[in-house]
Amino acid sequence: MASKRFKGKLCVYCCKNEATTGDHVFAREFFLKKHRDNLPKAPACFSCNNEKSQLEHYLTSLLPFAGRHKDASENLSEHILKRLNKNKKLHRSLSQNQLKVTLMENGINSQTTALPIKGGAIETLFESIVKGLAWHHWNVYLPTSYPIEILSLTDTGKKFFQDYLFSMQTTNRELINLGAGTVIYEGIQGVDTPEITVWRFHMYGGMLFSSSSGELSNEIGAISGPSEIMAI
Repeated sequence: MASKRFKGKLCVYCCKNEATTGDHVFAREFFLKKHRDNLPKAPACFSCNNEKSQLEHYLTSLLPFAGRHKDASENLSEHILKRLNKNKKLHRSLSQNQLKVTLMENGINSQTTALPIKGGAIETLFESIVKGLAWHHWNVYLPTSYPIEILSLTDTGKKFFQDYLFSMQTTNRELINLGAGTVIYEGIQGVDTPEITVWRFHMYGGMLFSSSSGELSNEIGAISGPSEIMAI
């Protein structure tokens, strides 16, 4: 049953079914147990909540390996390794498909291990996160017909977001730190069109993503809005 706060609300993810629960926008499993209080929640129907939970189970077992924040080692030892021991199939897949790659940061080369992520998994999760946060902060539903663009932000992308998007004047702006730096996100909302939102996410101290072109990024950006605006 949905709590009183979510009773009678539409599911933020499908904008069609009535909510049956309050979903944690960021899965609790992303955080150490001591950092799970006061996480943002949004109304979700059973079907959407179940689908999102399956994706979260996969990614919460994988993304912490890229952690670079102060709790990264504790998160791996206390939670992630236990989950992988219970999920032998995923553990075996990660072991078989990991790659050794060379990174260059601040002019210094270093060897590290890269883990594969299913195509579209990151994008799908953060589309749901954007929908949940838009409702949590501004009580806005993002219809399924409105596109949400998810981007891995390189240094060039981060500069563009800062100079051309986050420099906009708006009263609806959020900067939130969850779990002592486990997740830091910033969001702004359009003045005239509430469905226009812009976000950037910094997780686990700046976990690194690498594209097929070899470009590195350590932040995720997102933009939502009506189709006619997003196509411009």
